[in-house]
Amino acid sequence: MDLSRDEPDPRFTLANERTFLTWLSTSLALSAGGVAMAAVSADVFVPWMRTVLALTLVSLSALCAAMAYPRWR
Repeated sequence: MDLSRDEPDPRFTLANERTFLTWLSTSLALSAGGVAMAAVSADVFVPWMRTVLALTLVSLSALCAAMAYPRWR
């Protein structure tokens, strides 16, 4: 019996791990963008627009982080 056929190819495992890490890094970047948007002065955006943009970016960050695991599997 050939055991090498029962195990997945290491290239696929590493590719899946890179995909998982890419989703997490994208999530981190979106989160940083949301925090930066919340820290922008009131002169640049009206306060309600700044809040909406910050919440949108942080929500997309959470969604991206939540989708990382299913995409990895």
